[in-house]
Amino acid sequence: MSTLERERALPDWTPGTVGDDVMTVHKIRDGEAVCGAVGNVDEWQRRVTCPACRAGE
Repeated sequence: MSTLERERALPDWTPGTVGDDVMTVHKIRDGEAVCGAVGNVDEWQRRVTCPACRAGE
């Protein structure tokens, strides 16, 4: 796989938590949760667990 193909295959979001809830991992795009959850965002390297964020998979 070429570098360009790898870049195209990368998701346009990163996993992260929002606010005080560190158990629910959201898809974070442009500093905000895809599902609309609000709060301080911390990026993580964990599997997305938010049902609303996963609905688009």
